[in-house]
Amino acid sequence: MKQNSDKFLEVTDPYQLAFIIHKKPHIEESVSYIVRDGFTFATMPATPIVYKLMAEYNSGHTINAIEFTRTIKRIRGTMIQKKNETRGINNGRHVIQ
Repeated sequence: MKQNSDKFLEVTDPYQLAFIIHKKPHIEESVSYIVRDGFTFATMPATPIVYKLMAEYNSGHTINAIEFTRTIKRIRGTMIQKKNETRGINNGRHVIQ
């Protein structure tokens, strides 16, 4: 996690991001994805709610495993898709131009 001077957080951990989005689904609308140095960063506004959810995640807060797994799969898929778009890969195959 990296904190920008513009009050945004950059998160690379899909599990932490999935926890935040699972607990507060409206936050997903404000998440944008950036690929830098081969890593996909999820950028979101740095709000007190996000910090509270990060603290819950780090303290081992209980969560429904099935719903959390669905959220993780969706987040990981989005992160991989964004990474592949920057590499010129589409659906696992190289894009022919």
